[in-house]
Amino acid sequence: MYRSSVQENQPYLEVFRQTFDNGLTAYRGVLALTTDEQRPRLDRYMRAFVHWHFHSSRYRWQSIYPGLAPLEV
Repeated sequence: MYRSSVQENQPYLEVFRQTFDNGLTAYRGVLALTTDEQRPRLDRYMRAFVHWHFHSSRYRWQSIYPGLAPLEV
């Protein structure tokens, strides 16, 4: 996101919001393609995937948002 912000000469917060909105749109689109039986499982998987990436120390989100609890694996 930082790279996009610099290359496109846009404020970082705007790029962050756009990326977040694109992610939500993709999430909703994927869920719309599932059956009623698949939807809860895929929803749980996608939420866990995002949770892990935000809380894993590997991606250093704690340095940007100190309130995130680290998830050590």
